[in-house]
Amino acid sequence: MHAHANDYEARRMGSVKSLDILDTPPESDYDDLVKLAALIFHVPISTVSIVDSHRQWFKAAIGLATRETDRDISFCTHVVDQNENLVVENTKEDPRFADNPFVTHVPLLGFYAGVPLRTSDNNAIGTFCIMDQSPRKFSAQELETLKVLANQAMKLLELRIERKKLRESEQRWKFALEGAGDGVVQNVENCLSKKSDHYRVEFRLLCQDKSWKWILSRAVVVAWGADGVANRMVGTHTDISQRKLSEELIWKQANFDTLTGLPNRRMFFDRLEKEIKRSARAKQ
Repeated sequence: MHAHANDYEARRMGSVKSLDILDTPPESDYDDLVKLAALIFHVPISTVSIVDSHRQWFKAAIGLATRETDRDISFCTHVVDQNENLVVENTKEDPRFADNPFVTHVPLLGFYAGVPLRTSDNNAIGTFCIMDQSPRKFSAQELETLKVLANQAMKLLELRIERKKLRESEQRWKFALEGAGDGVVQNVENCLSKKSDHYRVEFRLLCQDKSWKWILSRAVVVAWGADGVANRMVGTHTDISQRKLSEELIWKQANFDTLTGLPNRRMFFDRLEKEIKRSARAKQ
């Protein structure tokens, strides 16, 4: 069970790190959600909390003066560890929290309700929660409302991930186009200007791990505009790195001596033929 918990925490922290959101500046979209929660539930405190390895950090908070607290004393860490909703209607009557510093000292919490912020692979990266100084009852309908707010907060976080992926994708294509020179651009322009209805280009792509891959890009125009400009294209990008390695190996085997590694007779005559043709053109 302990090993399972460690595995989950490792996966969970991987999701937290992938968000790249810790210690980012406040954003109005998140701030508006916690303000709305405070108004709906008539509570003084509401937060969007991201639970780091040793702390909880507030992406948005109303009613609290701090941006982070220790994880050990956090109510939210219980939500994250169990990956379940947590409602504590009277903190002083709950043995888990009666001696918690947040209960015995400012902000003197008497009530807590939190919903996990879950990623698509079911990792709880934080919570959406509300708190009050006074104990209170919390109905099933109110819990459902809190879940809706939590879902909205998670959608904002997921949108952040998608934007990050898009930026990374754009960066990779930028490197690819720069590395490919004019080849890709000229072929695409030919399609856009109706000089051709398709293109096929091979180029190298720089990956995140700094390695290079050979990519075969193919596309065909499937819809033309009234002005003769391509409106829609469909195509594929295929990793042909292995094929390129095989072609390079075959070429080396055909043109170099396997024992010495020196150019062989075939390459000599190939180079000689090219040099004769070049000399003939130059009349040398």
